[in-house]
Amino acid sequence: PNFAPTGRLAAAAASFAGTALKWTQPPDAREPSQRWRLYVYAADGAVADVLTLAAQSAYLFGRDRQVADVPLADASCSQQHAVLQWRETTVVPRGTPAALARPRLRLYLVDLDSTGGTRVNRAAVPASTYYEVRPGDVIRFAQAPFDYVIVDENAVA
Repeated sequence: PNFAPTGRLAAAAASFAGTALKWTQPPDAREPSQRWRLYVYAADGAVADVLTLAAQSAYLFGRDRQVADVPLADASCSQQHAVLQWRETTVVPRGTPAALARPRLRLYLVDLDSTGGTRVNRAAVPASTYYEVRPGDVIRFAQAPFDYVIVDENAVA
């Protein structure tokens, strides 16, 4: 028998409904313990939608409605455009012993080598890179006429 890895398990884990996914969750992926929202603003400034981000550790954005958690209808967006991913990272405050390091949940955006690109606060996000986003950041996917604003529901009084 041949016990060498074939890659079939990895391929199966990186697909959904028969579609190969451009992204897989990292080992430090975690569901958020608090509720976040994503406000979707149209070009005229009106709120077009409000999405609650709390039930899973990642949200895939794209035109492929079979795999996207948040569908993007604009033709300038890719089938699998980008993903918002929570990751647990270890924070060691400056001047503090490493033994006092504490885990912290952070939200990242990953552009999945999209054709039209992704911007945060008008700055281009490097493809295939975890880019930290924070409450108040404005995300724009390709040339879509919508802005997505991240809000930490617990920080809103």
